[in-house]
Amino acid sequence: MQVPHGQLVKVPAGLLRRRKQQLVRAEELHVNMTLGLNGYIFISTDSSAIQSSVGRSPPEQHHDVARAAAAVRVLAALSASLDVNAVSAVARTAADAQLEPDCMLRTASLRTFRASVGEEHN
Repeated sequence: MQVPHGQLVKVPAGLLRRRKQQLVRAEELHVNMTLGLNGYIFISTDSSAIQSSVGRSPPEQHHDVARAAAAVRVLAALSASLDVNAVSAVARTAADAQLEPDCMLRTASLRTFRASVGEEHN
């Protein structure tokens, strides 16, 4: 069995809530996330997006994983609760602002994300 390519991100374990299902699919982001209660999150490409007729190219898949991983890191930097909706909201805000994943943790960007995370949880 082939192991999917992805990124392993470490966050404070307290930011993750116990869920019935620890493997979640973020369809909007084209990624799967395995949420470990120990604070480790493995983000990989969504295999259904790869196999579909409108599959994403390998560079797009790597960018999807990078954006989702950066969104998780942003939420951790803001000490915000981590769930698929919050990760999607941060990634969507970054895409709307045309921010590349490597720019998402900059101080000015964090202010933007703080506002979007606050709106999602109100």
